[in-house]
Amino acid sequence: MLMRRWQPRNVLELLGLTEPMKYESLYNKSESWPVLRDIFALRFPEAETVLDLTYGLGTFWKWDYPFKLHKNDWVTEADTSHDFIDYPAARYDVVVFDPPFSAIGPPSDGKGDWSARYGASRAQGGPQNIKEVVAYTLAGIESAMRIARCGVILKTQRVIESMKLHDVPHAAKVEIYSNGWEVSDHVYLHAPKRPQPPGRRVLNFRNVLSEFIVAVPG
Repeated sequence: MLMRRWQPRNVLELLGLTEPMKYESLYNKSESWPVLRDIFALRFPEAETVLDLTYGLGTFWKWDYPFKLHKNDWVTEADTSHDFIDYPAARYDVVVFDPPFSAIGPPSDGKGDWSARYGASRAQGGPQNIKEVVAYTLAGIESAMRIARCGVILKTQRVIESMKLHDVPHAAKVEIYSNGWEVSDHVYLHAPKRPQPPGRRVLNFRNVLSEFIVAVPG
């Protein structure tokens, strides 16, 4: 793991927001769970209750975590209502949030689980385009900060769509600081490239780093 200091972008200063020095890290891993494990060990070692707002298939939790994990999802292994808007403030120590980074996901052959999951999400009111992806992500961050007592862990990434760069991580950080919270850590996950679906040549998505942003109360 590579660790170095990170300087704030000027746009935060222009908005009248200040960002303290924090740690920025790079992981060369094929899965996300080691990143989650290390974030909890470093930042939230005393967490007792954790809510995963987007539990999905539970791939974040392939390790012996010491806290009570509450699973929130529309379909898979949910033990909590997916309508988290009405949760009481500061209900959980830490909230984990992994929203879709794209409205439809990287193109595939249309027959796999990936296509089925994204298609179902769009049909059930999920984001229809990249603008809605950003809007839903920021709304989810705001809700997560209200629900969490100690911190929020967001997984996201930059998206290149129609040859335009959409810097979702930066928009997320602006949202965090605008709500009086701070970013303590920014972790990049450099996973091996996924194989292309048969007969397809997918650009951009498979070459962009995933990013974990750790937010704590200011």
